[in-house]
Amino acid sequence: MATIFLPNEYKAVAQSLCDNKLESTGTSSLSSYMELACLAAMVAYSENGNELEADSFDNGNEIPSRIFEGNQRDGIVYLLALQLEKDGEILRDGRENDCWKIAERYAAAGMKILDEWLENNPSDPDGVETILYNMKRVANRLSDEEESESPIKIEI
Repeated sequence: MATIFLPNEYKAVAQSLCDNKLESTGTSSLSSYMELACLAAMVAYSENGNELEADSFDNGNEIPSRIFEGNQRDGIVYLLALQLEKDGEILRDGRENDCWKIAERYAAAGMKILDEWLENNPSDPDGVETILYNMKRVANRLSDEEESESPIKIEI
């Protein structure tokens, strides 16, 4: 069975986002480490695209593939692998572990970015506003890119 590990270096960030309860809601910012891994991987992809460093790290939180599969999030793993490799061969039988390692690398890179975002905004103790702000920033950038690439211009 494949497993994704989050870097131990960012254990405090992971605990803050997944374990600490928000005063306003009584729940944590993210419901699970699997959700954090998905968010981190998507953050890394949106910030770095296919430029992915081959960092090694000490294993922290462990998330077995069955958790992704049971929550129907395993598709993210395969899409990331396909996007990085640009070749359908990565999806062949016997290459599953390669896909999970790619997703782990994206999640690790994303944890680094999330940590930097949170460090740069210490006035946001639970990190929610910081993450939402940066998600909006990325969404605006992507929207602007789509508009500039569109051959159809709509004027109102």
